[in-house]
Amino acid sequence: PEFRNEWWYVTGNLDDDDGRRFGFELTIFRFALAPTAPDSESAWRSNQVYMGHLAISDIAGGRHYSAERFARAAAGLAGAQVAPFEVWLGPWSLHADNALFPLKVEAQHEDFGLSLQLQSGDKPMVLQGEQGLSRKSATPGNASYYYSLTRLDASGRLVSNGVSHTVSGSAW
Repeated sequence: PEFRNEWWYVTGNLDDDDGRRFGFELTIFRFALAPTAPDSESAWRSNQVYMGHLAISDIAGGRHYSAERFARAAAGLAGAQVAPFEVWLGPWSLHADNALFPLKVEAQHEDFGLSLQLQSGDKPMVLQGEQGLSRKSATPGNASYYYSLTRLDASGRLVSNGVSHTVSGSAW
């Protein structure tokens, strides 16, 4: 929470049992509205806001779906925690029970969505920049910590146009 922003995202390519192809993306951002939390005991006060984006591409159906959500990190509407790992924005979430894997990805919106389980393969974490510190300019503070987990095995359910598909594929 002491950093200005933070984000988590999962993207991937999936196929259903009949070979129908799909692409997906779920991103959840956290932004600090002020450097410190408000001095208040109210469960509705927060200096953090969350924004999320969900997208599904149904290749054979020629359709692309997208949705956004916004909420303050107040009264349990949105948040993040390390152990057990969970990031949530309303009903959209990335969560793991113990270790980071298996990672569960849940997001539904009207007639599209997904419910996936991601499992890590043998690929090591990819650190961007200098040991994970990605500098944006020479000015101190203009940097982010950034790493990727690639080639994750993905399986579960994807809904496109109200039709549920059992899917599997690769995510990162």
